[in-house]
Amino acid sequence: MGVSARRRRGALHRELWGPGIASRRDALHYAHRRVLDHVLELCPSGQARVVDFGCGVGAGALYLAERITADVHGIALSPRQVAYGRRRPGRRARSLRGRCEFHEGDFCALAPAVERAVAGADVAYAIESFVHAPSAAAFFAQAAAALRPAGRLVIIDDLIAGRGSASHPLIDTFRSGWHVETLLSAAEAACVATGSGFDLMSHTSLSPYMRLGRPRDRLIRALQPLLRGGSRYSYWCQSMVGGDALQRCHQTGLLEYGELVLVRSPPSP
Repeated sequence: MGVSARRRRGALHRELWGPGIASRRDALHYAHRRVLDHVLELCPSGQARVVDFGCGVGAGALYLAERITADVHGIALSPRQVAYGRRRPGRRARSLRGRCEFHEGDFCALAPAVERAVAGADVAYAIESFVHAPSAAAFFAQAAAALRPAGRLVIIDDLIAGRGSASHPLIDTFRSGWHVETLLSAAEAACVATGSGFDLMSHTSLSPYMRLGRPRDRLIRALQPLLRGGSRYSYWCQSMVGGDALQRCHQTGLLEYGELVLVRSPPSP
């Protein structure tokens, strides 16, 4: 994608060069590190139950399980990604099987067996997967069902930043190229979340940590006429066109890359 993302070492998320980050490996895991901080803030012993909504190939789940004694459940729609997570190579990955489980399913409508398996979580998170939710309301309802009272939901994803930007042509190109179904502002997401019993704890912009306009990104920009022509026949071309639009949305301030932390309200007495 055109915004500093890599599939290195099994990670699918974009690079974030936050404070103290000095290598691409660490940049790829910066979002995971932020989730880890939330888990430890809520459960200082590290003994926690965590759910990864949209786990991809399992990089985030394994990152957490390697560092704390958490039981981590990853959920992905793709059976290929789930299969890869389950058979992920490496001695450390193999040793964590049992504390790191992967489930195939729609994170907006989990099968009853999966819903039971993840219930009672302390923390749930979604990194670059919330925008693909068919319904924001269904996503928050499912997250509420997974979390214990006072549990936290961490969303790290693209958010609408400017007034009126939701209908901008660049936003439309990003939506189309990356098959985005849910794109909200932070305030809109928080408002929808209240319907499932969540309160917004914090909203942090991570946009300053992205690196935009790298040589690779400039090359993709230059190739846009060819890529747009091929997008009718190639999903890869669609992705490159959408990724370039995404980068331009960030460069022009139409979108921000943000972190939302929401708390599931305890039941009324």
